[in-house]
Amino acid sequence: MKKGKKKIGLVFIFIMMQFSLFLSVAQASGKVSCQMEDFNLNAERTDATGVALLCETSRGLFGRASVMDLIPGNAYTVWWAYFDDTSGCVNEDGTKRPCGGPETAGENPIAVFGRMDSFVAPENGHAHFKGVMRDFKPSQDSQMTILMIDHGMADMSDKRRLARQLLTPEVPRFGAPHLGNNVDGVLGTIIGGAQFMIP
Repeated sequence: MKKGKKKIGLVFIFIMMQFSLFLSVAQASGKVSCQMEDFNLNAERTDATGVALLCETSRGLFGRASVMDLIPGNAYTVWWAYFDDTSGCVNEDGTKRPCGGPETAGENPIAVFGRMDSFVAPENGHAHFKGVMRDFKPSQDSQMTILMIDHGMADMSDKRRLARQLLTPEVPRFGAPHLGNNVDGVLGTIIGGAQFMIP
């Protein structure tokens, strides 16, 4: 077995153990529909690997994931990116594609962003995160993407800087000045995400 596949297998086992209690609580609330996807992480930007789970229940959406081989000491944020109408997400030849970067642009973009979680990667480079969208039921044929952004080494000496690293994407085009300011410029790097198509 290749090393990468073995590590993904270990992540899968751990994440399922973590989800057992989570799912039991969700199931108590009624019907549960869950999907698990690999994190599609950019190999040119990170060596990390991981898996994510998205569950739809009568109480809303629940997401959780585990990622390995992050850079110890770096700050990371994780974001919900919801695309309600995916009909316009097509290639030049008209074939359908996952919604992504092009749908985040403009004055009234298709994408809706919200912070899911944040953390500073520990020494072993492994992290687990979760998020809840209470009372939210996604539309049929919509898409939910869980994005991960790397903010570089966490600045423990400057609390305003650290807060920006853990609370914002640090990407001005997403909404300056509060989601990223033009003085600092782009400090957050999107390293990948897990895409979930809602049937």
